[in-house]
Amino acid sequence: MFVATAAKLSPGVAEAPIAFAETYVLTDPAAARQAMQLTEFFQRAVVATPANRIAFDLGRAIELVAASFDMALARKIDQTFAFDGEPLYATIDAVLRIVRSTIDVPLHHRDIDQLRTAVAGAFVGLAAQQGDAWLHFAPAPAGRCVWNYNVSIVVQSEETGDFAYAVPFGLTIESRLARSAVLALKTDDVVDLVVRVQSIKAIQFLRGAEREAVRVPGLRAPAPRARSGSLGLIHESSFL
Repeated sequence: MFVATAAKLSPGVAEAPIAFAETYVLTDPAAARQAMQLTEFFQRAVVATPANRIAFDLGRAIELVAASFDMALARKIDQTFAFDGEPLYATIDAVLRIVRSTIDVPLHHRDIDQLRTAVAGAFVGLAAQQGDAWLHFAPAPAGRCVWNYNVSIVVQSEETGDFAYAVPFGLTIESRLARSAVLALKTDDVVDLVVRVQSIKAIQFLRGAEREAVRVPGLRAPAPRARSGSLGLIHESSFL
């Protein structure tokens, strides 16, 4: 089940603008507040870079997890792809496959569609997102465009057991197009792009009886679930 933004769910949860386009896949409405807090936690990994960009910092995200007493790092991703003469929908699907492999749990078709929408937002509809805290255009020579796009995904389902999965990621996208052309991109456009994907999967125990429920229309009540292990059993893997 997709939840659009923290601001719509619970005004006042975060005072600063959220630096991520947010996607929540939740089956338990009582997990909504924890999910939003995970997104807010990783705001500290969105920093100014030496190249005068505002971007998701993979190293900083890993440091934040390492310093946390209740999270474990399950996966980290840092991959760069060149897409030459590809329709934009193929690029979106390629990034989506990376996101799904990072989450690494079965998802319903409707949830996959929501993830695809979240990824597509980094490539299309950018004109409407100008000024949003998750989109930043970097200085670039004439006839080129470079932008950073940050997304936060939090998953809680029967498949994640007693854990919430936080998957913040940043995309750095370079094109041989002027910004005006980038702002008008459509999914069937054929365009040359270089895309860098940086992401982690962090795992946190779901809170117990102290969880504060947030009313979210449409969320399903959770089915009983068995205990699924401990943080000590989680191992880091890397696609670096």
